[in-house]
Formats: sequence, C-alpha cells, structure tokens
Amino acid sequence: MQAGKLVCGSKDAKVAIISVNAGTFKLEKMIDMEAATLTVPKSIDFFNNNLLVGLRNGTIMEFKNALGEGSENAGKTLMQSHFEGEMWGLTVVDSERVLTTCDDNKAMLFNFATKQVERSGLVSTNKKPKATFKSTAATSSQFLANKQARAITYSAKHNHVVVCSNLGKVSIRDFNDLDKKICSLKEAKEWCEVCEFSPDESMLAVGSHCDNIFIYTVSEEGYKLYCKFSRHSSFITSLDWSLDGAYIRSTDGAHELLYYSLETK
Repeated sequence: MQAGKLVCGSKDAKVAIISVNAGTFKLEKMIDMEAATLTVPKSIDFFNNNLLVGLRNGTIMEFKNALGEGSENAGKTLMQSHFEGEMWGLTVVDSERVLTTCDDNKAMLFNFATKQVERSGLVSTNKKPKATFKSTAATSSQFLANKQARAITYSAKHNHVVVCSNLGKVSIRDFNDLDKKICSLKEAKEWCEVCEFSPDESMLAVGSHCDNIFIYTVSEEGYKLYCKFSRHSSFITSLDWSLDGAYIRSTDGAHELLYYSLETK
C-alpha cells in the first residue's frame, strides 16, 4: 500500500493495481504475469509508479510507469535463477560464465560479470517419462524425473553441452541453443551424478547411479560407446581425467577410490 495504491498478486498469475480512496476501491490496471513468465507473483514492491515483482520461478521483473500503456510498460526481466528442488549441476565455461542445471527443468548459462542469464533451455519437453524404471534420486521438486537434472558439462571444441537427467538419459545440446538436442545417450539405467570430457575433448565419461562409468568417443560421426567400467560396488559420485587422458580416477557411494586405464579398459 503506497500513495493510495494497493498492489497485490495471486495464484491466477496476475498483479492488480487498485486505487483506494475513502474506503472505496477501484481497479486501475491488471498485469498478466503468466503471459510473460508462465508463473505466479510471490513478492511485490511499488514505488514512484514503478513496480518490482518477484516470481515463483526465481525471476524478478520490473515495470516502469506501471500504470501507463504501451510497450515501455511490458516489463523487463532483471534476474533469473533456478527455483525448484536441488541444484547440483555446474560447470565452468570461461572466466565469466558457468552452466548450471537443476530439478526445475532448466539448464542455464549464467554470466556472473553482468549478473545475467544469457540463455536457458529445458531439460525435457516430454509430459511423461518414456523410461519404464523409477528414478532413485531424492528431491523436493514437483517436476517429473525426466525434467530434473543433476549433472552438466561443456566442450568448447565441439560446442556441445551435456545434460544428464534424473532418469539416466544423457542429452547432447548445442551450446548456442540449449533446447537444440544433437543426440541422446541411453546406456545408463539410473540417474547420473557426474559427467566430464577428457582434456583433449575426444572422449566423454558419464558416472551413473547404476554403479557404472560409461566412456564415449566423440568425433564428427557422433558419440559412440567405447567401454564401460563396472568395478564400483556403489553409485558413482565423482570422476576426473589424468592430464594425458589415459586414466580416470573415480569415487562412489561406498567410499571406494578406483583408477581405470583407457587403453586396457
């Protein structure tokens, strides 16, 4: 409530600006947030006819001269973020940007120098998982398991982004368009907590909660399964490559530390 204006939002994804005068109420403007952001307002600030709205999906929008008309009143996105479940997936792109993924059906490219999201993509557009098994990933997210993700990595050489869903599906995306899927890898039978390209980016390693590490060769012909390491007795929690790409070091849920040779498989 400010200067005779009552501003409120609700689950109908709308923000109402109401004038209050001597106990009478008059609706001056209704702003439809759903049309712009597909979510509902959770917090509001109104000052000098400017409106700030915090949304359920982690977005903050600004409406200057909120009572005016025209394109200048359409709203500007100031900030975006993840908002549902847990955020596990993070990889460095360069000195100013990181890629992240979460249980909220989003993969996002953050620029922490400009404090802006450069672009984002959906983990999945399928309404229901096609897999016949149930994800074992614990989460508070309301999204289905095929729309949740826990691992992401990036290849500058191939301009690819790898996103691992909570059903075990590994999708290869175009870095310039995170919604553009190049191919999918389906060898893992449970969700994948870690994925990493080799130092020369000629191979990709994916560690799954089915206790296996899957190694793929990466070339112009695509991604091909090179081998599967299956000596772990529990789910894979981390892995990294030696500098020459000849060995992989990995840990699991049973606290084992194993070393694998790519040459001998």
